Amino acid sequence: MLVAIGALAILFAILLAVGSCASDVEAGKKNEAQWKEYTAWMEEIQATEDSVTVDSLLATREQPIIRQGGFATAFGFIAAFVIIIIALIPLLTGGLMIHNARREEKEEQDYPQNNHL
Repeated sequence: MLVAIGALAILFAILLAVGSCASDVEAGKKNEAQWKEYTAWMEEIQATEDSVTVDSLLATREQPIIRQGGFATAFGFIAAFVIIIIALIPLLTGGLMIHNARREEKEEQDYPQNNHL
């Protein structure tokens, strides 16, 4: 049971890291598309010669956020690393218990006379 819990936790950690990275990439693409659309809009209104119209149009729309990418990816990988380190405790404990149980079974099969003492 400990091995299964440890393995599931490690699987969860890997999925967390991959999901965070994919989310970060998708957010970057979305932000890039917002900036392209905003830049095209700015170029369009800058072509207008009437400065009052340009100022009033600029007041109607805010520029997209300036995105610093990589935070979700960094969080995902750091959290996954911590989860894996913690998950190694039950995984290794369960593995050691399985190893000891199998060794004892093998010793009993090799030396059956010790069971009668």
